[in-house]
Amino acid sequence: MPRAAPHIDEPRSVGERLRRARLERGLSQRQLAFPGCTASYISLLESGTRVASLQLLQQLAERLGVTSGYLATGEPEGAAGSSPIEEAENALRFGDDAEAEALLRLILRSSDDGGVLARARAGLGQLAFRAGDHAAAIEQLEAARKLWPEAEASPEIADTLGRSYALSGEYERAIGLFERRLAAAEERQDLIETVRFAVLLANTLIDRGSFGRAEELLGRALGLTEDSRDPIVRARLWWSQSRLHASQSDPETAERYAQLALQTLLETEHVQYTARGYQLLAHIKLDQGEAEEALAMLEQGLPLVVESGNEFDKALFDLERARALVRLERPEEAERPALQALASFEGVSPIDSGRAYAVLGDVYEQLGERGRAIETYELALERLRVTDRYQLEACGRLAELLQEEGRKDEALGVLTRALRLRTGQQQRH
Repeated sequence: MPRAAPHIDEPRSVGERLRRARLERGLSQRQLAFPGCTASYISLLESGTRVASLQLLQQLAERLGVTSGYLATGEPEGAAGSSPIEEAENALRFGDDAEAEALLRLILRSSDDGGVLARARAGLGQLAFRAGDHAAAIEQLEAARKLWPEAEASPEIADTLGRSYALSGEYERAIGLFERRLAAAEERQDLIETVRFAVLLANTLIDRGSFGRAEELLGRALGLTEDSRDPIVRARLWWSQSRLHASQSDPETAERYAQLALQTLLETEHVQYTARGYQLLAHIKLDQGEAEEALAMLEQGLPLVVESGNEFDKALFDLERARALVRLERPEEAERPALQALASFEGVSPIDSGRAYAVLGDVYEQLGERGRAIETYELALERLRVTDRYQLEACGRLAELLQEEGRKDEALGVLTRALRLRTGQQQRH
């Protein structure tokens, strides 16, 4: 499956430009069609019910005598390449990461224009996030904000910086940023950006365990997009609803929303989102005790996550694979993917690092290495700062092992902590 353009406009606008360009050339859909792109598929693109890949847009643009940039984003024809920073941003927009990075780093070495340098830093931040390096993304995007304080008003920069904060466990910074952008979008009565930042804020609140406000935001976003034909918007909302119900221990509802999201994403050719859909379904299958089904989902999604090139997403696949193998009592096979996930998460995402340590604790417990399991669960609890079921499960397993070792006072302390955490979690709900 080809990689979709990462910064493509919403599908309806792309479809309208495609239809306008076709009619201006006096072509029917059948006349524009070619092998691999039928007239019926062009109809779906023009209606906004399918998302074209970059390669397909380029082929359509050549036949219509326009640029692929015009079809994808509406940029004026001939605008691309008018300056080094625009060439770099065009390469970034269409997924040519190597070319974009080379141009952006050249600009950093050669330009003394503060605005251009800010745009270069922002571009490098986008590339770092795309590769799964959230710490580097934060560094570059914050540098862009220092050079250009208004950078936060850019939806792409705010989106990427806020998600980088959240994935690094800096939930309060992410929530503050998303709250500001949501308020600004509502003030402008910008429906698209209102939905975008409502969903981003809701996902961060889910990660932090604040389910009530997250549910309210997602319900409102669903109402605002009830008539939307944008498949990516619908899929992201269903994906968020799935995560919310999974976090609230409602795997059946979570699976229903995840299936809706995945079915929609499979029609879009958006590689990274589709890969995440498979990962989410695998996660839910594991919560339902269906480890073999979870492994099958991961196998289906793995080629997509490899193609996307995002190391963080690859680590999430490794973690779910390790969890599934532990459930199947195959600890020897589970250890390697758990260690691979840990290596990617450590220093990048404390919460996911804690989850990886907890899975490794399960591995060592099944292998009969009790002392090593205790040490690993303790490392997990140092990193699991959010009160959720992963923290509670790690507390329970650690207490059991300490009890078996005769360390009753320590076991009691861990159980007391778990009880306090569970009480706090119930009060939040």
